[in-house]
Amino acid sequence: MIMEYNIVAAGFTLKGPSRRKNEDNFLCGGFFLPDLHVDAEFSAASFSTAESNWIAVFDGVGGEVRGETASFLAARALAGHGAASGFGHDPDPVFVSDPAEITARMNSAICAYAEKMQVRVMGSTVAALCFCGRSVNGFNVGDSRCYRLSEGRLERLSTDHAVYAGHPPQRLLTQYLGIPEKEYIITPACFQGECREGDLYLLCTDGISDVIIDRKLKDLMAADTSLQDKLQEIRDRLERNGTPDNATAVLVSVDSVLEKQAR
Repeated sequence: MIMEYNIVAAGFTLKGPSRRKNEDNFLCGGFFLPDLHVDAEFSAASFSTAESNWIAVFDGVGGEVRGETASFLAARALAGHGAASGFGHDPDPVFVSDPAEITARMNSAICAYAEKMQVRVMGSTVAALCFCGRSVNGFNVGDSRCYRLSEGRLERLSTDHAVYAGHPPQRLLTQYLGIPEKEYIITPACFQGECREGDLYLLCTDGISDVIIDRKLKDLMAADTSLQDKLQEIRDRLERNGTPDNATAVLVSVDSVLEKQAR
């Protein structure tokens, strides 16, 4: 028997009350936003792990020129990158994409545009997941995050590439997409695990993680409500607390197990 899982995803991106434009983007099922956009959302995108879709969020580096274009270029590059081999005679598909290779492709797309347009600095963070057969694989660059809620326990799977400096302390990214290779070789933080029915994942930009602490995110994710209701509660909390940044969230549920006869 071939084991597959049904994946359901929903998400939103918000400009927020304090920003002139939205530099965030997201990717799900091959869909991503154009470089110029404001608020957007999607609901109940459903697919099986046999399809090996990338799901990701991107945050154009704040305060830099063309952040919205950088996040768009990164999303487009990831959408065009294959994630896994087909089944063939293997009972489970094989995850063949190298996060370092994918990161280099996204980085090159941004750097090439910056060079062509003579933009000194532009960049984007990324946090991405791919469900493939019985496993889930992911990586991040920058401070966009990935969380997993499993059996009541919330775990942060991503690693922030950031340090605090200055007075008052400000968070400075140590890695992001858009750094020329001659200056620095980007090393994505990678994670891998078993796909388990009932697990819930959250991908989000810092417009959310800076405003809602992990303990509250756990409560919101653990509530006995639909993905859309959970996302609405996150939006309501952002409105109550106030967010100074763009905010993007994608919730991903491992919904059910599918078993198929091997060819």
